[in-house]
Amino acid sequence: FDRFKGSYTQLFLGSSSRLIEALVRTVPNQQAVDGTETIKNNLTEKLHELVVEITPSINQILNHPSASFALRTLYCVCGGKDTSQDEGPEAKKKKGAEDKPSEKPTTTAPVYIRELNKLTQAILAAVRPDQNTADPSEVNQFVKVAREPRGSGTLQVVLEVLRGVLADYGDVSEEEDSYNQRATQQTRDNFNELANLIVEYFIPLVRSKAGGWLVELYVKTAPSDDFENILDELVIPNLDKLIGVWSHPSGLFLVKTCLVAASSKEQLAKLYDKIDMDVMWQNRHYGIIGNILQTAKRLDSCKTRISEKLISLVNNFDATPTNTTSSVNTHAKNNAKKLSTVLKLLHVRAFWIHNTHYGKTMLQNLLDLGNATCPTLFQQMLELDLDELIALASDKLGSRVIEIFLENATADNVEALAKKYNTKYAKLAEGVNSSCVLQSMFQKVSHDAKVSIATALAARYNFLFKIPHSLMLLRSCRIDEFIHRREDWNGKSSTNVAKKREELTKMLLDPLRKIAAGEDVELAPPQDLQFT
Repeated sequence: FDRFKGSYTQLFLGSSSRLIEALVRTVPNQQAVDGTETIKNNLTEKLHELVVEITPSINQILNHPSASFALRTLYCVCGGKDTSQDEGPEAKKKKGAEDKPSEKPTTTAPVYIRELNKLTQAILAAVRPDQNTADPSEVNQFVKVAREPRGSGTLQVVLEVLRGVLADYGDVSEEEDSYNQRATQQTRDNFNELANLIVEYFIPLVRSKAGGWLVELYVKTAPSDDFENILDELVIPNLDKLIGVWSHPSGLFLVKTCLVAASSKEQLAKLYDKIDMDVMWQNRHYGIIGNILQTAKRLDSCKTRISEKLISLVNNFDATPTNTTSSVNTHAKNNAKKLSTVLKLLHVRAFWIHNTHYGKTMLQNLLDLGNATCPTLFQQMLELDLDELIALASDKLGSRVIEIFLENATADNVEALAKKYNTKYAKLAEGVNSSCVLQSMFQKVSHDAKVSIATALAARYNFLFKIPHSLMLLRSCRIDEFIHRREDWNGKSSTNVAKKREELTKMLLDPLRKIAAGEDVELAPPQDLQFT
């Protein structure tokens, strides 16, 4: 620090900003190692000198290609945030799995509240819009900085660090000295100013990529009460524009963030009541539809309403299916509306977007709502012919459809599906994805069906044994035991094992109870109790 004093700004704006990053990272680490009060005070003063020197040039640093990254590192150090995740891959490798975990608990990084507040005030002063032209519809200084990736990244770090500091140290008691009270209040005021700017310029921010990142982080990290206000005042009034009118995808990402962050049935109901599913469907926002289904499953809310609307949209969807299996014949391709909901989701070409088949993921999410919510889909799954089911089980996304069906279907439906696969168990065992389907099926079916699966696998044991994923299936289904010790595999000895375990438990616990009651006990294990 002494060598570079007076040249900090030049280092920031030059080609040595990485040197500054490495230097400031050593401050909390050196204090943790040495721990002496003198070193702590000296390093704190050096850090303060660095902050004081660069604050007049903060506007240039914000827009600099490399200096902005060094500024984020400095801000994280001042806020007590771990910066190891920002290190390069080589540094991570050196610290990787070979290092033994420390026996001592890690020390929390200190917060340099004076330097943090000074940096925050300088950054806010650089982005604060002119009060004379502070119109939400205008592109002012704050919007201009937040729309740039460098400025947005710095503001995201400021938002995250300030929220973390207030969460850890925000409740300062009256017994604390007046400096701590003033410093914490200043931190809270700085955070509130940044939050108010994000709220005030919500619309111009969310219509840009980098500005949308800042809004997403603000929503994602908001406490429950603040999130409720964000929904009511910002998101829901503009939801139709976020989904349908504004062409930039950052609005859709914000809707996704709100769905993931929703924590109550009421919040999901508010969002879904304002979402126009017809517009979502026309614009092919299948990813957001998937998020809606997942949130409905997680919160156990609006499942019937959402599934019925989505199934209706699929049934009315007139599009040409792909020619993949015998189930989609020529007549059906010319009359796409006559296809079942399941077949449409599996084969309509319009669901392919960027090498992802959203029809299969949508079917997964619908089946995951349960048999009681979507009984028609479960029945249509059983109506698929064998070739269709084999192709589905062999596909990466399709195999998950079968597995989710097995997780949520009734016992009768599981048995019916296993019966359809009855002649193809060995073929399923040969594929990577289909072997996972067969393993899930084996765990769900009745004992008779398990015998059928094990018999088919035992007949091909020597061949399947040479395939790695098939070998895992053989071990999971205990086929070796099925071949050589059928009685054990059938579980006939499970009653005897339970009986012996009960006798052993009684032999050990009864004397202990008598000892606790003060009785004399002669400990002599029975001679005729044997275990194999």
